[in-house]
Amino acid sequence: DFFSCADKKGPDGNLLKYFNIDHDAEVIEVAKEIKAVKPNVKILATPWSAPAWMKDSGSLCGGSLKDGYEDVFAQYLSNFVSAYEYEGLGIDYLTLQNEPQNSTTSYPSMKMTPTIASKVAVDLKPLLPTTTSLLAYDHNCDNAVSYVESL
Repeated sequence: DFFSCADKKGPDGNLLKYFNIDHDAEVIEVAKEIKAVKPNVKILATPWSAPAWMKDSGSLCGGSLKDGYEDVFAQYLSNFVSAYEYEGLGIDYLTLQNEPQNSTTSYPSMKMTPTIASKVAVDLKPLLPTTTSLLAYDHNCDNAVSYVESL
């Protein structure tokens, strides 16, 4: 089963009311064990999709972020980083979107144009701790130059 950290949309004014990382409990425990053995290990977080209610497809699989949801998605990503920090696991690197040029319907994905990525990054960067680096274009190398130049 596929899931996000906010499968249920909250009420207007608090769209992320139901945000949680409960599905990550086992991952968090393993990450803590790893950090206990090797404290300097770096953590990279890569979203594969915004919650379905933020997308034009209405699904975790395929589609793009709805117009006007850049700030909500930025807050969603910030909430994720904060939740992991609360668990004692700082996120060292955060990508905006896994494979932003991919919009397959067989597993979670979300197309993200350079224009949308830029908007999300502008909204997100001030919300992140200074210890979290923001990365763009988490994708294959074939179109990297043109995508990054567009940012």
